[in-house]
Amino acid sequence: MSIIRRRTDIFWYFLAIFLVAGSNFATTALLVDALGSEEFAIWAKMEPILLLVLPMCGLGIQIGMMNSYQSDSSSPYGLLVPHVSLALTFAIFIAGLMYFNLHVRDSMLLSIACGGCIFLEGTLIFFVSYWRVINRPKMYAFYEGGRSTAVCLALFLASSEQVTLLNTVLGFLVLRISFAALFLIGACSSFKVQYSFSSLKVKSAIRYGLPIVVSSSFVSVVMNFDRYGVPSGDDVALTAYVAHVKLAQILGSAVAPFFSWFAPIAIAKINDSSVNDGFVGSVLYWFLVVDMMLAAGLWLFSPALWSMIFPGLTYDFELMAALIFGIAVFSIGNPMSLGTLVNGKTHYSMIITAIASLVGLLVYLLVGYKYGLIGIALSKLTAFGVYAALFIVHTWRNLKIEVNWLALVIVFGVTLFLSVFLVDFTNELGVVSAFFCSGIIVTIVPTSAFIILYTFRRLVRS
Repeated sequence: MSIIRRRTDIFWYFLAIFLVAGSNFATTALLVDALGSEEFAIWAKMEPILLLVLPMCGLGIQIGMMNSYQSDSSSPYGLLVPHVSLALTFAIFIAGLMYFNLHVRDSMLLSIACGGCIFLEGTLIFFVSYWRVINRPKMYAFYEGGRSTAVCLALFLASSEQVTLLNTVLGFLVLRISFAALFLIGACSSFKVQYSFSSLKVKSAIRYGLPIVVSSSFVSVVMNFDRYGVPSGDDVALTAYVAHVKLAQILGSAVAPFFSWFAPIAIAKINDSSVNDGFVGSVLYWFLVVDMMLAAGLWLFSPALWSMIFPGLTYDFELMAALIFGIAVFSIGNPMSLGTLVNGKTHYSMIITAIASLVGLLVYLLVGYKYGLIGIALSKLTAFGVYAALFIVHTWRNLKIEVNWLALVIVFGVTLFLSVFLVDFTNELGVVSAFFCSGIIVTIVPTSAFIILYTFRRLVRS
């Protein structure tokens, strides 16, 4: 975790998250319009590969660097060359695999461009981690959020000027490569490279960081590889499904800043044995309240948002519900993974995410495929449920965090019930009713949770 020394630093870390999330979503909307269903379907199959491989490029060196720096303030300079070497190896390997398995127009150029993107963006990941290590939040926000925003703005300008080069996946990859190279040059100019390095230090960094990045890759599998379940050749259905997924992931982006604030505090409390002072349990309860209310609000607003962002695609209300509440459940699992961030416990994150991925795949293969897109989404929801449940059990058993589980169940149930009850009303009356219904949820969920919990406790005591 990064060391956040001043409260003003938090703003820059939050800004980076919002810039990345907002620009990535806007980029998807622009690509749907610019590429068309057939070309976008190619990108929809390539994007999960990038999301899977990029965190793995350095085999966790960037994560291990963050841990070792906070443990003994050891210099991260000697880790750059090993990280770059590993990123180059991954880029060549993936480019080769794509060349022999990608059967589309310009497959060789696409493979080379994808490899170049992996190498440059994978190398840039090291510098982004470095800015967090030395607590340079402005630099972190610039390199993490600035590049994604720049790519999005360039794509927007190209679309408005009808630049035909960016009407293909190859053109978009070239755009990403250009900005990655530009930002990488800037990052290298302020970094002292040491070509001599300690193999012991590199092994230590990989030993700590590898389980975490492998775990992240399993999460990427659960988050993105569901699109491979869409029937092959149905480009319109695949485009619509990916658009639903991206809209649902707005929820994950909305709650992501919470983790930047909460995780360092929680880890500090774990280290000084004050994790059960009531703070962590209270924060988790209110996080669930906000998480569920945001999920309900996004679901109620989604038809209006869809008509503005994806007017040419068909909207599916039930599919959106499964995807949004799946992200809500997944978001609960993230803060409950604290028990796996303790030294010597990081490998449990890899085991838990692997189990969740396997369960989601099995549910789809056994049942989900029979029900089309909604079956895919429900398989994903099941995987997220297993993910959250296993992290909750592991953290509770190892850290004994005092959490009011009954209150959490009540909040989840009341929000889900209200959302289903109000959804028809919202669907008929549009944006105004969505505001009204969201207000009802914000008012009733905390109040009803308190009343039900208070009544239950009185009955138990009597």
